[in-house]
Amino acid sequence: MNAVMIVIFFIFLLPKLLAARYFRDSDDSRRVPVAAEKCCSLAAEECCSRALRSGEPLRCDEIPEHRVAETIGCLGTMLFGSTPVNVTLLPCCDAYRDNEACFKTCVYMFTAPSLPPKRKLAFRHHCRSSASRATQCFNRCILWKMRKSEPFTPSEHVACTDEEEDKIYFGEELGF
Repeated sequence: MNAVMIVIFFIFLLPKLLAARYFRDSDDSRRVPVAAEKCCSLAAEECCSRALRSGEPLRCDEIPEHRVAETIGCLGTMLFGSTPVNVTLLPCCDAYRDNEACFKTCVYMFTAPSLPPKRKLAFRHHCRSSASRATQCFNRCILWKMRKSEPFTPSEHVACTDEEEDKIYFGEELGF
C-alpha cells in the first residue's frame, strides 16, 4: 500500500468507522436522538442523527448557515461534554491551504460533531511530514483562539510566515 492510500485511510475512512462503531456498540447510541432533538430543529433532526451515526460532517439543508457552528457545538457538548475543540477553531484550518489533503481533513474533522475532541486534532500527525510549518501555524492558531478573544493575525507569528517566499499561511476566513 502506498503512502497516499495510508493517508486516505487514516484521514477519511477511519473517522467514519470509529464513529459508527462507537454509536453502535455503546450505550452512548441513546445519546444520538437526544442530542439531535435538543440541538437541531424538528426539520433537521433526521439529518443530524444521520451525521452523528455516520461520522460525517454536519451538512443539513434544514439548518440555516448562521446556525451551523452553534449546532455542531451543541451536538459535541451533548455527546462529549464541554470541550474547547469546536467549530470556532475552523479558521485555523487555513494554515493548511497549500496542502489540499490536510486542509480538507481539517475542515472535515471540525465539522463532524460525532468525533471525540482528541480525534479532531489527531489528523495533525499525518500532516506533519508534508506540512510541518503549516502544522506549527495551525497549533499556534488553536492555542491563540482558545486563550484570547481577539482575532488571530498570522503575520504576527513566525510559525505562520515564510520570509523567503514572503508568504503567510492563511487565506480568506472560512465560512459556512
